[in-house]
Amino acid sequence: MPIPKLSSRKRSPGFDGKPSPDDVAQRSESVREIATALEAVDVPAETRGAVGKVGPELVSLSDAVDADLLFIQGRSRSPTGKELFGSTAQTVVLNATCPVTFVPE
Repeated sequence: MPIPKLSSRKRSPGFDGKPSPDDVAQRSESVREIATALEAVDVPAETRGAVGKVGPELVSLSDAVDADLLFIQGRSRSPTGKELFGSTAQTVVLNATCPVTFVPE
């Protein structure tokens, strides 16, 4: 059986082959599980995605949507580890304009 050519495959109207960061985030199983759990207890939540350096992008996105609260999970690192690899959680905690709850791994 021959493999269909890309150009002959059906596509959704308006889909240009490049999913948005929001689309990608909403397809994540863990994100969907969290959204479902929040919805079950009547907590309004919005799933958003971003591309770029994670810490600054999270801070920018939270500002853009006027977030009330951010939750971020992280792990402990030595000072050397933070210096070499950075710390997304540290960037968010220090720069976000809304409250941030840090959840350790």
